[in-house]
Amino acid sequence: MKIQIITLLTVFALLYSCQHKSSKSEANTAVKSCCTGSTKSCCTKTKGDNKAYCIDTSFISLAGAKVIYFHNERRCATCMAVEEGAAEVVKQFADSTITFQSYLIGDPKSAEVEKKYKIEGQTLLIVGKGKVTNLTNIAFLNARVKPDTYKEILKAAIEKQK
Repeated sequence: MKIQIITLLTVFALLYSCQHKSSKSEANTAVKSCCTGSTKSCCTKTKGDNKAYCIDTSFISLAGAKVIYFHNERRCATCMAVEEGAAEVVKQFADSTITFQSYLIGDPKSAEVEKKYKIEGQTLLIVGKGKVTNLTNIAFLNARVKPDTYKEILKAAIEKQK
């Protein structure tokens, strides 16, 4: 019982430690600077991070499975490990119907998708065959400490829904 409580508290701590809202003008400046001329929307750079994260906000066809990751602007190492692991697993599939999308929570371009899946915080979803599987807890518990376990679970979930 104690282990379950500790695990649950750890998940909540990880999920809520990364939340941060910046001012709209700060976000707009970063978006303009990171993807000028691109067909993608960009997330802003985070403090101590030298990369800008670009996200594709176009909707994908209903064929195949989708791996969708929703994240906040401010991201910890675990948040980035969840995204990187998911993208890596999707690339392993030779089947081009498996897609990966990453969305910045609160971005007007992702509002429709957030509403569709009722997103309120960082979330990792597998969508396929008319079913949505939420792997957020598994992802945040394993992405950094047991990356191989995380990737195997994610791969199995994708296989079930493609």
